[in-house]
Amino acid sequence: MEYIVFTTWEHKSGLDENEWQKMVEMIKSPGGPAYSTSWNPQQKLPDDATITWFQIDEKTHGSVVKFTSKEEYEYYTATMSEYRNISNVLSDVEMTSELKGHVKVKIKGKNVEYIE
Repeated sequence: MEYIVFTTWEHKSGLDENEWQKMVEMIKSPGGPAYSTSWNPQQKLPDDATITWFQIDEKTHGSVVKFTSKEEYEYYTATMSEYRNISNVLSDVEMTSELKGHVKVKIKGKNVEYIE
């Protein structure tokens, strides 16, 4: 059963194109070589998981992460927590909300699927 994690983030200095680029580089290589981290590359985002980032306003972005199961999410939790800690320090960004849960209904076009 798919598992969704939704978060919102406040960027203290604002969210412009440079900040988006910085975020992309950090997710590719968290902290870069100058930042001491125990990041485990083998715990990277699973191939079938999806992260979507979107801008809410000039200082806020949202993130939706879709995992194939809660177990997949739990496996990735330590990696995600470490990435969040690094991004908080390097980007002066703060998570303002987090919601998570199992997908119960999927609607695609005219198809509606209830998931037990």
